[in-house]
Amino acid sequence: MKDLIVIGSAGFTGRRLCLILMQKGISFDALVRESTDTSLVEQYAEDLVLGDITDREKLADLLAGYERCIHIPNLAAVKDVDRYIKVYEDSDLKKVVFVSSTNMFTKLPASTKPRREAAEVAIMKSGLNYVIIRPTMIYGGEDDRNICRLVQIIKNWPVFPVFNGGRAMQQPIYVKDHAQALVYALISDETNRKCYNISGKEPFTYQEMVSRLATVLDERIKIISVPVAPIYSITRMLERMHIPVPFRSEQLLRLVEDKYFDHQEAAKDFGFNPRSFEEGIIDGYWGGK
Repeated sequence: MKDLIVIGSAGFTGRRLCLILMQKGISFDALVRESTDTSLVEQYAEDLVLGDITDREKLADLLAGYERCIHIPNLAAVKDVDRYIKVYEDSDLKKVVFVSSTNMFTKLPASTKPRREAAEVAIMKSGLNYVIIRPTMIYGGEDDRNICRLVQIIKNWPVFPVFNGGRAMQQPIYVKDHAQALVYALISDETNRKCYNISGKEPFTYQEMVSRLATVLDERIKIISVPVAPIYSITRMLERMHIPVPFRSEQLLRLVEDKYFDHQEAAKDFGFNPRSFEEGIIDGYWGGK
């Protein structure tokens, strides 16, 4: 039996995870698609395993011979999730760490919420020795798809609009803290068959997040408040007319929804201790990726 297989190793979180595993002396194989750029992953993994987890018929063969697994890809995208999780349950895996998201707690009618809930229920109903990790918004580099967009606006525009005063609470998590949490959740016996929310060091408002970013970037900006209701209505109308829009109406509402989550259970069970937002920004953009 081999120790560990990592699924999603070439992604945003996966690349950081692979480096941490190597630094800790944890040997692992990386499951990748044939079309995946593995130039970074192959430096850290013992072996590359070619395969596609969406092919359920071959998934059992890909998992065979491993004792543990870290599964990073979004389970909300999996079709027939009960049968998918059954493949893991029927394997010889002694522990699997799955990544979910705190987005499942949104009060908005998000299309992914029912699928995330179904995936977690399937995992918890199974006989697997599982851990479910739910990160908040992940940031940490020019490829993060979240904070990097704000950075570009701050660098290129003197005015930054925030919706409804920017009062919504945020608690983004630095990608390396997320990756480290996956490792410690895997190796700790306290985490067996448990779910954890993980977040940044402290919550702050959206406006404060923009201000902190501007300070770290040494940029002067003027923050103005914009009401979200009329922009949401226009966006919804354009969506119904199938006219392309730069952002979805659901994304607009998410910007005015509080998104902060306590991570004390993770701190207690496996020592989760995330760095501050400023530390994550500095390390992610200037400290190497």
